[in-house]
Amino acid sequence: MAAAYDGSHMWVSNFGSNTVSVFTLDGALTGTYGTGSHPWGVAFDGTHMWVTNLSSDTVSVFDLNGTPTGTYAAGDGPTGIAFDGSHMWVANQNDGSISVFNPDGTQIIGSPFTTGGAPMGLAFDGSHMWITDLVTDTVTVFDLDVQAAGNYATGSGPDGIAFDGTHMWVGNQNSGTVSVFNLDGTQVSGSPFAIGAGPQGDYVALAFDGSNMWVTDFERNRVAVFVTTGPGLGTQIAGGPFSTGQGPYGLAFDGAHMWVVNINSGSVTVF
Repeated sequence: MAAAYDGSHMWVSNFGSNTVSVFTLDGALTGTYGTGSHPWGVAFDGTHMWVTNLSSDTVSVFDLNGTPTGTYAAGDGPTGIAFDGSHMWVANQNDGSISVFNPDGTQIIGSPFTTGGAPMGLAFDGSHMWITDLVTDTVTVFDLDVQAAGNYATGSGPDGIAFDGTHMWVGNQNSGTVSVFNLDGTQVSGSPFAIGAGPQGDYVALAFDGSNMWVTDFERNRVAVFVTTGPGLGTQIAGGPFSTGQGPYGLAFDGAHMWVVNINSGSVTVF
């Protein structure tokens, strides 16, 4: 379903089997560990891996040996998850809230915080957390005190989100586009961007490789790779989009290669 890198291994959530798998960078499976029901998002806090469990309304936390160190209550339907350097943020799509956890699994005062709609994806820009909302077709920006600092229109069905160091990218799964924001909430010239000639994409997840932005196209079993700088910003690199397995959803970068999680074929494609 989703993936996250811990600095030496790639962790992949397995939605259907209620587990998380851990791979070496050459693709060897080193372990599979039990989670809650329907694990979704995965994020690393520097020492532990956190996994959201959609149907059990919890987050599971593991040390890097795969030993569970805690299971903590979240809101209703936790999906997206991201770390801000001090706290772990979780989007609860079914009750329109975000839970913010201390590293020990306790929640900060006031958590969960009501956002409304259906919060889904999260990404940190170094000072603010950006959260997509599938229902309201917006992205909301929060400061680290969990105060809303802005709310901006996206395309239809914003889901995945990722930061390229300068701009925030949002995948709009219903409109088949990606919206690219400056940090003041304005969109760059030409945004939103479509896949180009041929059918539009169904973009659900994004990851930055240090140069380009990768976006999974779930329905068409491919990944699009967009230029992030200069006059070509928002265009695709030559040769793309690139074929994946069936139902590509999550993706994560290991410093050298991009890993794509194919939920319908139960596989991982590495580029």
